[in-house]
Amino acid sequence: VDNITLIDRPLSMKQISQLDDWFKNLDCGYIYIGNSSCWANGISPKYRNVLDDIYMIGDGYTKFSPSEPNLVYAVDVFFESISEYKRIIPFFEKNKYITINYYIGDYTGDVSFTDRNKSLALKPVLDYYGINKKNVYAFGDGLNDVSIFNNVINSCAVGNADDRLKQIASITCNKRAGVGVLEGLKYWGFADNIQ
Repeated sequence: VDNITLIDRPLSMKQISQLDDWFKNLDCGYIYIGNSSCWANGISPKYRNVLDDIYMIGDGYTKFSPSEPNLVYAVDVFFESISEYKRIIPFFEKNKYITINYYIGDYTGDVSFTDRNKSLALKPVLDYYGINKKNVYAFGDGLNDVSIFNNVINSCAVGNADDRLKQIASITCNKRAGVGVLEGLKYWGFADNIQ
């Protein structure tokens, strides 16, 4: 199996530079997420506790400094209000290179490049381990999950999923995020004893 396909690669400097330009033009806050810290850009330090709670790492994880991020694996946009979300979201709806997964009420939305998706690794993993597609269960919440949902039989959109993903999912859960995944696992009989 080609490791390049299976291992999540950090964003390229070209991708980071493009994101910097877009977000600065949008005048919005954003967070680069690495493997041991994240870098907040255009976000007031008063949100440090909020960000540390969101990323569940604790004090010191979120850097509010001009230092350059290393090994960025993910990007989130930060919304201080619903009106800020409404101002920014049309950009993502028109952009063919990136999508955003956002649940009303959250402070952040994850940004995904449309050419980086989970389905790229699906066939090599199934072939390598000899797994039949009918034994694969995919869970998702955003448009970056469409390609994997289209390539498996069993797919579950969690409660906070984009409505377009819910339309193609095998099942849709009422609960959001990780609790929604647990709801889906219970539906398929994998987590009957978990509360």
